[in-house]
Amino acid sequence: MSEELRTRSLRIARYAALFTAVAGAAVLLGWALHADIVTRVSPAWTPMRPNTAVGLMLSGTALFVWLLPRGTPVTRAIATGLASVVLVVGLLTVAEHASGRGLGIDELLFPEAQRALGEGAPGRMAPETAMAFVLIAASMLAMRVRSAYPSQVLAAVAACIALLAGAAYVYGVSFFASLGPPIMAANTAVEFLVLTGGVLLGTSGSGLMTFMTSEGAEGVMLRRLLPAIIVVPYALGSLIAASVGLGRLRQAFGWALLSLGTVLVLAVLTGLNAGALRRLDRSNRNAVDSLRASQAELRAAVESEARAKEELRRAGEDLEAKVRERTAQLAEAQRLARLGSWELDLISNVLEWSDEAYRIFEIDPERFGASYEAFLDAIHPGDREAVDGAYADSVRSGRPYEITHRLLMPDGRVKHVHESGRTYYGESGQPLRSIGTIQDITERVLTEEQLRAASRYARSLIEASLDPLVTISPDGKVTDVNEATERATGLPRDRLVGTDFCDYFTQPDKARAGYLQVLSEGIVRDYPLALRHASGSVMDVLYNAALYRDEAGHVEGVFAAARDVTKRKRAEDELRRLNEELDRRVRERTLQLEDAVHELEAFNYSVSHDLRTPLRALDGFSAAVLEDYDDKLDEDGRRDLERIRAAAGKMGELIDGLLGLSRLSRAELRLADVDLSALAGELADELLRTDPWRHVDVVIEPGAHAVADRALVRSLLENLLANAWKYTSHHDRARVEFGTEEEADGERGFFVRDDGAGFDMAYADKLFVAFQRLHPEREFPGIGIGLVTVARIVHRHGGQVWAEGEPEGGATFHFTLGWNQERADA
Repeated sequence: MSEELRTRSLRIARYAALFTAVAGAAVLLGWALHADIVTRVSPAWTPMRPNTAVGLMLSGTALFVWLLPRGTPVTRAIATGLASVVLVVGLLTVAEHASGRGLGIDELLFPEAQRALGEGAPGRMAPETAMAFVLIAASMLAMRVRSAYPSQVLAAVAACIALLAGAAYVYGVSFFASLGPPIMAANTAVEFLVLTGGVLLGTSGSGLMTFMTSEGAEGVMLRRLLPAIIVVPYALGSLIAASVGLGRLRQAFGWALLSLGTVLVLAVLTGLNAGALRRLDRSNRNAVDSLRASQAELRAAVESEARAKEELRRAGEDLEAKVRERTAQLAEAQRLARLGSWELDLISNVLEWSDEAYRIFEIDPERFGASYEAFLDAIHPGDREAVDGAYADSVRSGRPYEITHRLLMPDGRVKHVHESGRTYYGESGQPLRSIGTIQDITERVLTEEQLRAASRYARSLIEASLDPLVTISPDGKVTDVNEATERATGLPRDRLVGTDFCDYFTQPDKARAGYLQVLSEGIVRDYPLALRHASGSVMDVLYNAALYRDEAGHVEGVFAAARDVTKRKRAEDELRRLNEELDRRVRERTLQLEDAVHELEAFNYSVSHDLRTPLRALDGFSAAVLEDYDDKLDEDGRRDLERIRAAAGKMGELIDGLLGLSRLSRAELRLADVDLSALAGELADELLRTDPWRHVDVVIEPGAHAVADRALVRSLLENLLANAWKYTSHHDRARVEFGTEEEADGERGFFVRDDGAGFDMAYADKLFVAFQRLHPEREFPGIGIGLVTVARIVHRHGGQVWAEGEPEGGATFHFTLGWNQERADA
């Protein structure tokens, strides 16, 4: 059973339980308000008794509580108690019917309203109702055991009692009439069916419901057939019984219709199920085939995993050896750096120290209390509260902490240490353990104290600075200045001291923000401000400021220095103006270039039309002369006219080549992943079909891809392969190859290689120049534009192209495509 189907079944079961409880409460409210429309389905039918409504309300509540998603022992106890109450009431009522004596539980609710029913025991529920309550309560109590069979069997029997009771209203015959009045109410029967359905769905996935909730063919068939088997006979029977009662059908004919209708409905459902089972069988066969293939893959994967485990085991052994070595190195490094470590188990309050930590504290491990309190006892009394507070704040906030404090040695000496640590937590957020380090920094602290003394001595040297220097109190008041500050402000020292530091700048708020930044961060670098002179002039400065403290570490104030950057700012403004001027000129040049491009396009259009017209005329008139005056021309005349036609054709090819080069520079690139191997294969096939009598071995490396414009890169390969084909034409057997290669800079490159005529490397610089040819046209015809096209396409893609060759030793053309590396990185 899938988790989704189980979740859906439990949700429906909870809805059924809730419906039963609410419906029972509604009937109780109907009795209280004398609303018969709530207590009975029809005025002529038996109403639901109040104690029956109470039993249904308790049963529905018990089932709902039992099926809560996050059940607890308390909720299970509540459900068990409610089911037990229902069981007791049901058993007492069965005893009343069996003995014929009343036990006083029948008229506890609404006795006056029930006496109006005119029965011997008007408040007593029907015997079949009492038996159904006993069964359903026992079923819910049986849900506590692991086996679901007892619960499901009891619920199924209760459902059968409800169905039999409902038949009395459908067919007008009570199966429980011999047990005595009253009979089960129609709405009671419906609620029992809903409640028993909830119990069965609540135990889905096990017991009898294993078949009902199965994902296989049996589950599909049961879910389709069982509702129809229950509903169809009752629905058809009620309609036919009503027709017979009204005299519209004879009874025998009605039974015949009932039988025929039931057969037809079940036949249709059986046919639908057969089709579903056939589809399921087909799907299973496909799944079996897939499973066999998966098993083969799994066997291969298991073998691969075994090899990987062996490699992992060997790697683990190597790693363990390295860890042991590194651990020893770390211990030695800690000893040399006077760095100890500690770990506090917050569950047991046990503190563990490293050997170096014991040496720092100068405590015998055997006499150490191994607790956090023992650690606090070793701290100097003046720092104990601060250390405890820092650690407690770290545990509470989850952030690491660092603190420098003192230790009081047994002989009265004082050590200074730097401590850091952090706390680790469980999944529920509970702190589990704290880990940290402690380092002896006594020598460093003593050195810093000496440096602070030296810095106080150096205070007298600030006057030697040419920059304005000022000291400021923590509340922002000027405490001292040098002569450079007096010159910069135009005010004497006695007027500056005691005033607000920020008042001497053109932007006091910005100056105050920088000062607060110093107090919060400890230092500020190159903070831009403008210092105002008493005369009104302004000096652009960059302020650098830092805190200074007393021997106890308390902030005494801020030391600030200003660097006059007025000239530099002017230079920056001038540079900015020049950049703007440069940008303007670039835009102008760009517009001029665009105009030139448009003029070039117009020129190309004019050339393509103005030159083609006379060329067509030359070719056409020459052909006409040959045709009309063939008998009047001698051999020299015909040869001259053929030369004129050939020259016109050659001129047309040159024009086409020039226009093609022009379009290559203007065409928009449409980049995509291109299979160069497939393109090369197509072009090679075309060449082979053109010259089928040639013996050429074409070798194409598979899987060569690039990010490029497909149309342009096809033209590139077409020119290179056609060149290789042409320059190997004088060899009886030839070889043409396309492949990839790794360049020195890591970029992927491509090449086209042949073993044809080759070329002299001394003239390699002429290969990619228009109309430059290294071989006579009578040997290898062409217009000298193909390699220029190749170079233009490569450069459009941001790549490079070059060639290598030797006379009669073949040639190799290498090229790269700039976007190819970006594709590999992506």
